[in-house]
Amino acid sequence: MVRAVLGLLLGFVFLFWLAFPWHLTPDPENFTPVTVVPNELANLLSYERGTLRAVEIENEDKGSYLRKELAWIVAPGSNSTGRKLSAVFYSPEKSLPGAAVLVVPILGGNYGIASIFCRYLAENGIPSLFLRRSKELGKANSVKELNSTMRQLVIDQRLGLDWLQGEIRAESLSLGILGISMGGVISSLVTAVDKRLKASVMIMAGSNLPEVLMSTKGRSIAKMRDRLMKNHSFSPEELLTNLRENLRLNPTEFSAYVDPKKVLMFMTIFDRYIPFSSQRALRKELSNPEAYIIPTGHYSARIYLKSIKAKSLEFLRQRLQKSNLVVMRGVELGDYRVRSRFSESGYRF
Repeated sequence: MVRAVLGLLLGFVFLFWLAFPWHLTPDPENFTPVTVVPNELANLLSYERGTLRAVEIENEDKGSYLRKELAWIVAPGSNSTGRKLSAVFYSPEKSLPGAAVLVVPILGGNYGIASIFCRYLAENGIPSLFLRRSKELGKANSVKELNSTMRQLVIDQRLGLDWLQGEIRAESLSLGILGISMGGVISSLVTAVDKRLKASVMIMAGSNLPEVLMSTKGRSIAKMRDRLMKNHSFSPEELLTNLRENLRLNPTEFSAYVDPKKVLMFMTIFDRYIPFSSQRALRKELSNPEAYIIPTGHYSARIYLKSIKAKSLEFLRQRLQKSNLVVMRGVELGDYRVRSRFSESGYRF
């Protein structure tokens, strides 16, 4: 009897799992008209464009693409003058017309997931780039420093877009961005203020950042949270109030200035790091763009990684592809077909 009940329950769980991911289609008729970012907010993330002098440290030929380790020095003309950045550029042998994507990594740990997405995009003909973090969000010692760190992370991504724009030879270039976890939060801010972006994929990104910082199970953020309470003698309630009043770079403030037609979201139901309620709030603030709901937690979303990559690629191609031809490594694009095992596998997503 017990086995029968257990088998029935497992059967329901399996059917529940098969029913996902849920595809939430956008409703253009209910999109809120996009307006220009007001100067008060735009100035928080403004910067003077300088020249990025890139030094190629390492160059690996992977067959279908080159992987280039780069060191950048931000030259005079930028408010980031003298700072050094490092990045990894994936240059396909055959490129889609006029497209490139900036991948924003998670804001702690290694760059494995960012590398996976960049490699996948390059294998399918889209030049891609990710920057190594210049600052760690979890190392902030005050809310003021937290604002400063987030601002610098956003500006770093905009510098990355500058470099892509100068590196890829095309009559016109369509740029996209793909962010993962807190990298998705940064991506949402970049998408709001940088109108060069034609597509934005946000994976496990959320809004209501003060609440996220107070509830997340991420170790680096939890340590920062404890440190802020200790340094300033805050109770948890007092720190939350302080964050709500003083954390300026919250997606809630910027979402109204993002065109929902250029956004694709992936949302995880059982997420303890960026709660589903926060992800759902961001989607609502963005006027409910296209999204997929995944029945996993934050790290267990890797189960659906193949599907996430394939759907992201499909969306980016649709949004970015242009009629002009990009020349990369002297090879022109002919009849280039996307190599996606997902599309050949018969999986439903």
